[in-house]
Amino acid sequence: MFGKALVIASSFFLLLVLGNGENQAVAYVPVNDTAGVMEQARIDSINRVAITDSVIAICKQSLGLPYKYGGNSPVTGFDCSHFVAYGFGKLGITLGGSSAAMATAGEEISLDQVQPGDILLFKGRNASNPRVGHVSLVIEVAPGVIKMIHSCSRGVVIDNYYDMKYYTARFISARRIKY
Repeated sequence: MFGKALVIASSFFLLLVLGNGENQAVAYVPVNDTAGVMEQARIDSINRVAITDSVIAICKQSLGLPYKYGGNSPVTGFDCSHFVAYGFGKLGITLGGSSAAMATAGEEISLDQVQPGDILLFKGRNASNPRVGHVSLVIEVAPGVIKMIHSCSRGVVIDNYYDMKYYTARFISARRIKY
């Protein structure tokens, strides 16, 4: 799934290398030298970053691909939900195939808590309809910036959420997928 993992342990640090060349994550994880037990939370955090980076890289490979209603193909095109599900699915993380199904995936978080790998849910074309009609994947967060990749009428594109009045007016919720 991620290539090879190299683990080198000493009495003070654990060197963890995950990846397959260019997409490689390296971390020095403190080892609890009194109990001899690694800090599991740090390992989980490193794994989450590696998975998130992989999902984002998979999705970015589809930049420019046309939008296709009901589409679920990296060759002919995606709709929004199949696009996000595809990125996660390539790593064995199953999400529902519809934006409505994704509205129950993971846990709800506030917009100010979003991180890369989280999903944003929006109302569809009819802003007065409260149902989820669009989904995107957060790929970058900085002050005043939430970059999201999604498949929309313009195809697979990256947008800054805050620059897109269409989406800010239709925002429903943000969700953190468990992996």
